[in-house]
Amino acid sequence: MEDHLIGDIPYGAKKIGLAMSGGCDSSLLFYLLCKKIIDEDLDVKIYPLILCHIDRKYISETVHNIINLQKHLSFVSDPYVYISYYDRKYTTENLKKFLNPKKRNVDIIVRGTSKSLPENITKIPVYNDRENCDDINSDKEWVPFVSLNKYDIALIYKMYNLKELFKLTASCSNYYIDKRGIGITCKKCRACIEKKIAFKTFDNEWLL
Repeated sequence: MEDHLIGDIPYGAKKIGLAMSGGCDSSLLFYLLCKKIIDEDLDVKIYPLILCHIDRKYISETVHNIINLQKHLSFVSDPYVYISYYDRKYTTENLKKFLNPKKRNVDIIVRGTSKSLPENITKIPVYNDRENCDDINSDKEWVPFVSLNKYDIALIYKMYNLKELFKLTASCSNYYIDKRGIGITCKKCRACIEKKIAFKTFDNEWLL
């Protein structure tokens, strides 16, 4: 695997807490971490961490499906799922508490946070750009995608032909599962717009 995609795992990090949302970015990061551990025969274990708001419990199922897509890997632990009963507007505050290395008993937290596309491309104001988002636990955090945007993420999906992985992801901020069991995207939020621009689809049809 090309080192420039995620770089080296921080020194001394044997237990990695991976924040997984079910979206394109964190799902790709899971794939690349697994590949790096296998390719380089590293003594590292991944602990998937899932924060579900009460109205977004689907995230847990989505992430489990993404993890199950890979063959059984001994270095991937069962996901730790926390259901938050707070409103989603407190997401950053909740994440700071949830993604705490000491509480999660890991050496470091890794997140798939990437840069927002420019406003002149998305036509959506950037109120809290992911490039400059609040540090969750900066001294114990690793954010390998911080210099990448959704175009870059899409390019990596295409590079590795990650069609099956992409089909399982859910990137919409307002995504929900209806009574028929079908996933619905709003097609209006920043996550939807960026996905449409970079992946050429609002949903999960492989068009790359």
